[in-house]
Amino acid sequence: MCQLAGCFRFFPVTGITLPGELDFVSLGQLLTFSTVPAIRHVPFPGRELYMFSAAIAQAFERMAADDLADIAVA
Repeated sequence: MCQLAGCFRFFPVTGITLPGELDFVSLGQLLTFSTVPAIRHVPFPGRELYMFSAAIAQAFERMAADDLADIAVA
């Protein structure tokens, strides 16, 4: 298992556009039936890093693989 800094070195990410924060808020509300934030900012020098909250991660865990793939494609 790599440490966080090592992950950036091994898996460089450039030029990827992610959905906006409001999109994640809506997705989180749909999957968790709650207003708990779906993502959280993780302080990391020189990077904009966000992680899914535990609630949305658990919602993903409960989903069937086909349903999760449909969300990923969308």
